[in-house]
Amino acid sequence: MRNAPCPLSAILEQVSESKKYRSIAPQVVARIATHEWSLSRNNLKTTLKETKNALHQVAGAYFRASPRYETWRTALENGEKESVLPEILASHASVAERDLESLPAFYSQIFAHLNAPKTVLDLACGLHPIAFAHYAPAAPSVTYYAADIYTDLAAFLNTAFPLLEIQGRAFTADLLAEEVSTTLLEEVGEVDVVLLFKILPLLDLWDKSASARLLDGLPTKQIVVTYPTQSLGGNRCGMSRNYTQRFTELTANTGWQITPLEFPKEIGFVITK
Repeated sequence: MRNAPCPLSAILEQVSESKKYRSIAPQVVARIATHEWSLSRNNLKTTLKETKNALHQVAGAYFRASPRYETWRTALENGEKESVLPEILASHASVAERDLESLPAFYSQIFAHLNAPKTVLDLACGLHPIAFAHYAPAAPSVTYYAADIYTDLAAFLNTAFPLLEIQGRAFTADLLAEEVSTTLLEEVGEVDVVLLFKILPLLDLWDKSASARLLDGLPTKQIVVTYPTQSLGGNRCGMSRNYTQRFTELTANTGWQITPLEFPKEIGFVITK
């Protein structure tokens, strides 16, 4: 049966009724819904179910509970940074995997291989910018741009940055969109370094060509890529070896300079083009 047009407005409306997914950027929901519609053979119920499953996989699984943005914002405004910071960072699984005590060394190792960046772009940032603002020795000297698929997260970061004395701003971006490099160039221009922390495996789940396309097109000369060495459930199952092989495939024949990095729960690479 020939596919009928995807009823995007109906799907977006129903997704917006879900507290868990209503703040995901509409362009991300639309792309996923269109894909699921083609697989479901025009079945609206199945499309909606699979769209929500996909949204959980790419984003929702990383928040351990509903973010308390208003509470956190109020605490920061009241000068309670030291007391609220652990709660903020613990709420996002990817950020919480890094021990807070090890974060200064984590950033120092990365920046030792960078060309004294003045502008940083953090893609699929989650709540990592909060950790960077507090623990990165270079934080006061850079302009920091952060992008994620959550509109409410971007709004929170835009109010938190001045309170944490960070210059920069946050916005939404869909890293799987074919025109994402052009969009990023229009949004922030050329930057000194792009951070891609633990996001490439998720892109691979959806589009095996997306990671190479993103790496090649980013408006920067240096990129920091990291991969997790264990799943959210704590399973390692050869992840370090597999991701090292995958990264080697992505960067083969590019002529880029690659510097490997190793951390307690993730592996990393600095790309210099």
